[in-house]
Amino acid sequence: ALAQLPTGAWLAPTRCAGWRARDVLAHLTDTATRRLAAQAAPPGPESPPLLEGPALLALIHRLNAEGVATRRGLPLEHVKQEAREASQALVAWAEGVRALQAPARFPVSWAGQRASPLWLDLAREYMERWLHQMHIREAAGLAPERLLASAFYLPFLNAAAQALPALYHSVIANEGTCLALRAQAGALRWQCKLVRFGKSWQLAARGPQASAVAELDGARLWCLVAGQWPKAGQEGLFIRTYGHQDLIAPLLRWRAFVV
Repeated sequence: ALAQLPTGAWLAPTRCAGWRARDVLAHLTDTATRRLAAQAAPPGPESPPLLEGPALLALIHRLNAEGVATRRGLPLEHVKQEAREASQALVAWAEGVRALQAPARFPVSWAGQRASPLWLDLAREYMERWLHQMHIREAAGLAPERLLASAFYLPFLNAAAQALPALYHSVIANEGTCLALRAQAGALRWQCKLVRFGKSWQLAARGPQASAVAELDGARLWCLVAGQWPKAGQEGLFIRTYGHQDLIAPLLRWRAFVV
C-alpha cells in the first residue's frame, strides 16, 4: 500500500515533529544503513563507553536529524528506491541470524539493560519499523487495521513488554504480587502478567491472581509506548483499572523507545 501512495501523501506531516512522511521513510533508510554498517564492522579491541540518559538521547537525535537532512534534497523516487533496497538488505541480514542468545552489538536501553541478547535487539528493530510505518500510514490517511492485525501487532506488544520489569524496578511489593495487562484492538487480544519475584519484577505467562488489572485501548497502546499518548487529563480514555492503583500508576510512563 505504501508503494502506491501518491506524491502528495509523502508530503503530509507526521507525528514526528518537523518530519513529513518522506522524511520518516528517509529515516528508516538511514537507520537500516547504519545498522548494517555497524554489524559488518569488526568489533574494536575495547568497547566504547555506553551512553545513557540525556547524552544517549542527544546522540540519537543528532544522528537521526543528519540522516534525514542528507536526503531532503533528493527526488522522491530516489528516496523510495533507496528505502526498498535498504529494507531488503536489513531483512536478509535478520533472517540470517541464528545465534539469537548471543550478545547484541548495542544494548536495549529502554529495557534497563547494559547488555542485551540479540533477539531483543532484533525485536527493537522490528518495533522501530512497525512504528514508523504506522506514522506514514496515519499521515497518508490509510486505515491502521493492517498493522493492528495479530501477525504484526502482537510481536510489537510482546517486545514492548520487555520494558516493564525495568519500569517497575523501584516499585516495592510483596512476593507474588501480580499486575495483569490486557488490550484489545479489533480481533486482537493481548495480555501479559508482571509478577514480583524476590527483589525484581518478571514477565510471566502465568501467575497468581492479579492484585491489579489494567485494560488498555489496544488501538492506541502503541502511542503510549512510543511516548505519544496519553496527554495529561486524558488517561481515562485510554485505560481502565481495577485493584491497587499504586501498581497502575507507573504504566503511564511505559516507554519502549528512546524518547
